[in-house]
Amino acid sequence: MHDLSRISIFSGLPLTELEAISKIAVEETVPAKTRLIHENDITDTCYFLLSGQVQIFLSSNDGKEFFLNTLGAGDYFGELALLSEEKRIASVTTIEKCSYLYIKRQDFKNILKNYPAIYPILVDNLVNLVRQVTGNVKMLALQDVYGRLRQLLMNESIIVSGIQKTKNKLTQQDIAKRIGSSREMVARILKELVLGEYISIDKKIIYIQKKLPEHF
Repeated sequence: MHDLSRISIFSGLPLTELEAISKIAVEETVPAKTRLIHENDITDTCYFLLSGQVQIFLSSNDGKEFFLNTLGAGDYFGELALLSEEKRIASVTTIEKCSYLYIKRQDFKNILKNYPAIYPILVDNLVNLVRQVTGNVKMLALQDVYGRLRQLLMNESIIVSGIQKTKNKLTQQDIAKRIGSSREMVARILKELVLGEYISIDKKIIYIQKKLPEHF
């Protein structure tokens, strides 16, 4: 049986529900740079990450990309497909080799008939997703480039053994796409932060040495 207890959306479910979902889940492993979901496609699959990382992003008509989030083991995506037949609202690509489980809409609906306690948990997680997207839009609309970069570093950082650092590798291009800026502007801001000894960068991990200034 797949260990679904590690997947956040299933956290707290009784063993009987976990076993039922496990029976309909299919496991796959794919290499880095695999496109799992294409924006505007109509599909019926939800994915649950067991290992690896993926990026979620939007694309404009002129080919520009805006990254919404990076997900890792225990996260899930494509959950709207379990409830409706609408087009995908974003694209998802693997950053590295990933293993995941996937579930089809009709199989999941059959599970809900027997285990309705799953439904409110799914709704709560969808509400959190909407809040996250709203926060991203607010950040783009109300903050300048430095403010967006600062917010991204704060959101992406964790503290390990007293050291604050980004939990994922971030290239200048990654940051630019996620905050809606140019790579050149991001490079200039990062350089100034390094010179001011606010941050250091090693192997694309950004270490936050002291509180970042409110304004650039």
